[in-house]
Amino acid sequence: MIFKNENNELVLKRVCRLSLAKQDYILLVDVETCNDNKLILDFSYMIISCKTGLIIERNSYLIQEVWETRSLVNGKYAKGKKKDYKEMLKNNKITLITKQHLYNKLNKLLNTYNIKVFMAYNGKFDLEAIYNTFDYTNNRMKLWKHKCWRGGDKKPLFRQLDLLDLWTYASVFYKTKHYKKWYDKNIKEYSSSGNRKTNAEIVYRYLKENHLLKETHIAQEDLDIEYQIFIACVWKKSTKMFIANYSGLWGAWKLAQDKIDKLSKIYQKLVLNRF
Repeated sequence: MIFKNENNELVLKRVCRLSLAKQDYILLVDVETCNDNKLILDFSYMIISCKTGLIIERNSYLIQEVWETRSLVNGKYAKGKKKDYKEMLKNNKITLITKQHLYNKLNKLLNTYNIKVFMAYNGKFDLEAIYNTFDYTNNRMKLWKHKCWRGGDKKPLFRQLDLLDLWTYASVFYKTKHYKKWYDKNIKEYSSSGNRKTNAEIVYRYLKENHLLKETHIAQEDLDIEYQIFIACVWKKSTKMFIANYSGLWGAWKLAQDKIDKLSKIYQKLVLNRF
């Protein structure tokens, strides 16, 4: 799926067009991280049938090494949610799991369901977080001395997947005049550059026609939002084709703005489907 280049960056596979009709199942993932180093605290997933759109399997996990490392669980993105996770553990709504166990489980899921496509909103972020978490080592931290793969049957299969980035896929909605008009009437939240936002929470508000809805940033709850966005996109599009390995960070969000260069690669690929 991704690999490290000479600049130590994670790079997606070649951008191409694929068809959901040729997939049996798709893996939808949402992660919650602790700090800017992108180590995962909360990993939640769904297995979705591409034939019926139904959720076949879902689970949520707290990574034990992160949960038991004070400097991580008290990170700026995690500390405020500790009480929520403690309650979820108490009520068996989430499972504590070692990163090696999660790594093996993910490999097994990909094999069992013959999964070829990974899906997430701003999926490049989730993939980088997964890679960083499984790859991370630190000899000063007793729970982080080894990577999760060492060759052989421990090969990281997720690196072979194609990416369906929901942020890009949802442009089928946010590129429309109706979205822009609705946004300017109901949301009125613009970036420092004056741009309309296109994150999952805003797109979900648009689909539900409720501008007060909020994400909780608990992965299993945000995953429900992303699932509904995915299903809405499938119904909206006239074809099962999608652009694979394209990151929303590369400019898909520009389609929600008033001015877009119709000769740009973004417009040619995402609007005109020209490659």
